[in-house]
Order: sequence, then C-alpha cells, then structure tokens
Amino acid sequence: MVQKNLVEQLMNNRLLRTKEEIGLFESSIESLMDLGEESLISDLCSGFDDSTEHNEAMFGLVHAIESLDIVYGQENALRKLAGSLPALFPHAKGWAVILNKRILNHDPSLIKYAEVVKDLDPDKKELITSLVREIKEEPSRKFETAGATFLTQM
Repeated sequence: MVQKNLVEQLMNNRLLRTKEEIGLFESSIESLMDLGEESLISDLCSGFDDSTEHNEAMFGLVHAIESLDIVYGQENALRKLAGSLPALFPHAKGWAVILNKRILNHDPSLIKYAEVVKDLDPDKKELITSLVREIKEEPSRKFETAGATFLTQM
C-alpha cells in the first residue's frame, strides 16, 4: 500500500510546477529508493514526463535509476530499465532518449545493454532499437559510433 501511494504521489507531481510538487516528487523518489522493492525501476520510470517544468529535479530521477546498478547489478538494472521503457511512450519519449543517450555514452553499459535488449520480446526490442536509431541519426552525430555499435548487436 505504501509503495502504491508513493508511486501515485510521484506521478501526481511529475510536472513539477510548484515548489510543493518538486518537494513531493523528490520525497517520493527517496522513499521509493528506501523501500527497494523489486519493481523499483518501473515505479521510478512512471515519474517521467516531457511536460515537466523543472528538468533539474527530473534529473534526480535519472540519477536514482542509474544508481540502481549497485543494487541490482548492471545487467539486471539494464534489463529492468529496458523492460520499463515502453511505459514512457508517448508522454516521456524525451526522457527515454536521455536515458538511452546516457547508456550509449558509457561503453560498459552500452555493451551490456545491447545484450539485454537483444533478448527482449520483439515489440520492446523494436521500440528501443528504433529509439537508438533515431539517436544515432541526430544531426550532431555525437552518438553515431555508439548507436552503430548497439545496432550491429541486434
């Protein structure tokens, strides 16, 4: 019950329009992290929204998810994240892009992520592969090499 209420509080305050919403959002993240439930990554992913008014607080959510490599191990954390990404569409695609760019920017995570995504069900695999393809083809070409590395593993 506590976990459900915290996830609801996270979702209800994810637009981060006021100091109160920011405080409730951040306390929800902290409390969920303290609970450490098996569904933690998917619970945290429910807090993303591209319409947020306070990106800095939203990056707290990104950092919380990234810190779970230590709790679950890198492979398990990446598997849980990959399985949770479809829930970010369409309302939080921008945050899905950010999460994927951060993975692509870290070679050890990139290699493990490709292994994890390759074994996902076809719909999730296609969603993530398409997202990485979009990132790879961005005009900046910053992720061209990492994106190609990922895509060749699919």
